[in-house]
Amino acid sequence: MKVFTLVAIAVGLVLGLSLGQQVAVAQGGQVIEVKMIGDSVGFRFEPAGIVVQPGDTIRWVLESGPPHTATAYAGDLPAVGDPRRIPDGAPGFDSGLLVNLGDAFEYAIPADAPLGTYDYYCLPHILLGMKGTVIVGQPGGPGSEINEEEPTRSRQGIQGGRG
Repeated sequence: MKVFTLVAIAVGLVLGLSLGQQVAVAQGGQVIEVKMIGDSVGFRFEPAGIVVQPGDTIRWVLESGPPHTATAYAGDLPAVGDPRRIPDGAPGFDSGLLVNLGDAFEYAIPADAPLGTYDYYCLPHILLGMKGTVIVGQPGGPGSEINEEEPTRSRQGIQGGRG
């Protein structure tokens, strides 16, 4: 199982690097920045995927476009087809609407956070494919399963990682 996990992370890194994406590397207790972008290319998070550890902080910043959110697939918004795509026992997160350029939302990964895959989206732009992934420690949980009913244009590989 560990070999499969390492291969999955390596493949994601190769895909991300081959598509010209940044590599976000967390060193423990670090802040990783994710840009929220809406422009002529589309709506997206950059990088679309990151690998972090408990104790790290993720900072989403409104870089361009209209207002955005960073909202975990915690299963509490069924009206928008929000299945639970974070590990069992993990709390969800929601930035609320970031309106002004430069507005930011920080989420500190708790030291006792369940390891696994945390998928998230932008509530106003979910139907336009504005989605992202945070892997805490290693992939796992419902967010690591492929959801073929919901194509994700913004997911271009998982960025970052640790040895």
